[in-house]
Amino acid sequence: MRWAPFTFPLFVASFLALSLAHADHPTEGALTLDALLREALENSLEIKAANSALAAAQLEHQSTLGHFLPEVSLEGGPLSTRLDGENQSDTAVYGKAEWNLYRGGKDSAERARLEIEKKQATYRLEQSKAAVARKVAEVYYELAYLLESIAICNKALELNKEQARLAATKRSAGLTSESDVLEFDLRESTLQSELKNLESQREGKARELSILLGRETPNKDLAVKGHLKRNPDRLDRNKIM
Repeated sequence: MRWAPFTFPLFVASFLALSLAHADHPTEGALTLDALLREALENSLEIKAANSALAAAQLEHQSTLGHFLPEVSLEGGPLSTRLDGENQSDTAVYGKAEWNLYRGGKDSAERARLEIEKKQATYRLEQSKAAVARKVAEVYYELAYLLESIAICNKALELNKEQARLAATKRSAGLTSESDVLEFDLRESTLQSELKNLESQREGKARELSILLGRETPNKDLAVKGHLKRNPDRLDRNKIM
């Protein structure tokens, strides 16, 4: 028998009447959401690619400035003159500047096109940053949920073992039947299976987070810091709108 991930804590809630396991899971790590976001924005491969595309667009746009500058050249050659019947020879050096402002509007059109591409690259970079930050936050809370669920499942196993010992004692005294003891055995088997499933999900999310952070080697043991808490404040629909 399997439970959907968000219905599982409801199943074990009866085991936690005397314990606040959700606020004390031993697998809590040191990775805060703020630290993860900073690392992702700095090292994400997706963001690095968008940054490179923007840098290339900026350089290409800047290169078009040369089309609007004058072309300056330095030329020279032998110079012969005849003055009062005498021939004189020398060397002349002179500079030349040519300035074509429009070239039929081609340069202006090309610069305008590259300006648009630069703006698009800037927009794509901001999009990439927002998408990566959103995904990192999503995986962070999923990992936090899984850590809470694993802690609850372990606590449920501990309490189930205590109840199983009591049931065994009562059976020995003839106060309960064998079926009552078997019920706790079955419950332990179910909880162990669910715990294994939760651990598998946690490892998968940890690897996913490693990739989002741009780490070369995915780490299945990444553990986030923090606990899931319900906001007691009532949401104001007008503020949200």
